[in-house]
Order: sequence, then C-alpha cells, then structure tokens
Amino acid sequence: CGEPVIMPVVALGLWKVPADAAFSAVTSALDGGYRHLDCAPVYRNQAIVGAAITAYLTEHAETLSRRDLFITSKVFPSPTNMHDNFENDVRNTLRELDLKYLDLCLIHWPFEYEESSLEDMWMAMEDLVKNGLVKAIGVSNFSSTKLKRILEIAEIPVSVNQVEMHAMFRQEALVNFCNNNGVHVTAYGPLGSGDQWASDGLGRKCAAEERLLSHPETLRVAKSAGCTPAQALIAWIVHHRMCSCAPKSVNPSRQAENIAAGSRDFVNNNKILGLLSTLDKVEPQVRLQHGAFHTGPPESGKCFRTLEELWDEDVSYMLDRDFERPEGFMLRPSQ
Repeated sequence: CGEPVIMPVVALGLWKVPADAAFSAVTSALDGGYRHLDCAPVYRNQAIVGAAITAYLTEHAETLSRRDLFITSKVFPSPTNMHDNFENDVRNTLRELDLKYLDLCLIHWPFEYEESSLEDMWMAMEDLVKNGLVKAIGVSNFSSTKLKRILEIAEIPVSVNQVEMHAMFRQEALVNFCNNNGVHVTAYGPLGSGDQWASDGLGRKCAAEERLLSHPETLRVAKSAGCTPAQALIAWIVHHRMCSCAPKSVNPSRQAENIAAGSRDFVNNNKILGLLSTLDKVEPQVRLQHGAFHTGPPESGKCFRTLEELWDEDVSYMLDRDFERPEGFMLRPSQ
C-alpha cells in the first residue's frame, strides 16, 4: 500500500501561473519556506517548475534535499488518455519536473468513459504506487457519490480529495464525508480565484457578484485580527476547517503572508482563532469553479450532460447567476 507521507498544509498553487513567471514564483516560494508545490500537466508550466526545483536544490544542496519537498501533480482522463496511459502520463510529468517520484498524484477530474471507468482509473493509480512512481494517490473534483465508488474498491487508501472550498463555498457535506472516511481535503481557490474574473486576468464571468477577498465578513475578521483578508481566509481553512489549501501567488510578500497564516504560531500569537467561525456565516454560497465547460450534449463528447450530473448535488444555487455556458448547456435534467 502507499507509504505514510506528511503533507505541508499550505501549498503553492501553480494553476494560472504563466510559464514565464513560474521559475521566479517557485524560487521565491522556496525561499519563503514553502515545501509543497501543487502542479498539473494542464497548467502548462511543469517544465519551468521542474527547472526551478532543480536549480534551487542544486544551489541549496547542503541544507535542502528532494525528500524535504512535497510535490503534487495530476493525471487528466480523456478519450485519448485512458487509465492504461496513466503510467506514461506520470513518467512524462516526472521528466518535466526532473524528479524520480511524486509525493502525491491525483485524478484531476472524475471523467469516465465506456473504456475507462472510475474504478479502472483507481486501479491504474494503485499501480503507480506499486511501481514506485508516486508515494500517495488521491482524487480531485470528486463528489461524495463518485468518491464512494472508489472507496468501495480501493486497496490503497484515497489520501486526498482536492476540491473548490472557501468561505463562499464551504462544502460542509463533502468535507464531513471525507473526514468520516479518512480522506484529507485540500482546498483549491481558497481566496476566491479573483484573478480569473479580473480584466487583466482571464477575464471570465464570475458566478457571484461578491468577491471573497473584499466580502464584508472577510474584512471584518481581518481588521479585528490585524491580518490581511487572505490570511483570514487561509487561517479559516487550515485552523478552523482543518483542511489544507493551495493559494496561488507570484508575489513574494503575498506568498510569505499566505504561508504564515497556515502556521501554528499565527493562531497562537493572534486572536484570530476566536474570530474564524464568523466566516461560517458568509453568504452567498456559490460554486465559482462551476465546471460548466465539462458538460454538454451527447454529440459534444463531454462526460456529463448537466452540471447536476457532474457534481451530484442540487445546483439550484446557480440559478439566475451569470457564468459561461457552453452550447447546449443544461443546469439539470428538469431544466
């Protein structure tokens, strides 16, 4: 089975980090004490991330080694990347990152096909551990319904479910399910992924008019605790919800603030711990990483017909919200 590993609770999220910024972002993060990097082939920056890791370990060989780092990456199921290709996928990732193994590998999305079921994928993930390519395995964007299917057949434990989770989308039921089944939850988009909606970012439509970093409850907690809004949100995830998170930043000072919020010293020396439950009251609750682009009619080749089918939940919270809808989009079958 997979060997026990210790995962740092705050990772540097590398989604949306441009390739030309990835080297300096990784270097400044490692300088600032980060030891966990959250990668994926679809982020299109792994080769640069790998170059930064290699350069840093070479320069700091006397004080830091590969085993001091925790590197996460993912496999992305698709019609051209079935479960029987996962080993090749991971070997390509290892070449890009210039590593001999991953500490954690996740199934990026719960896409399944006639030739490749979720159960087939998990058995292929277990082979990655048995072949010494990865130390631990898990999933990402899995509902409790889909995760339960894996738990029923898993020989090697599901270590992590990495999902969108933040104060504006608390995911109480899913987090409770994972906790009750020994699956650790890592939150992506813990600060609300504001750069996605910015005109100088991805310029996408946001499903919520409110912004998490400037939400009145976030600002109230941050002001009372004497910390930044980002630190309040990260502390809520790590110290109140007892989850880990992967905030993205290429700014060294913000990186430092983010990782500091995950430390025990931050809450031991700060009155914030008694204030964090305030963020349990943030409204609205809405999925920002809605995944609509992974749905479509049968002729689209997408795995899921509706958003409800993708997430296995009541998606009425998305009604009347403005977000990108691919051609033929349906929120739920009764629409």
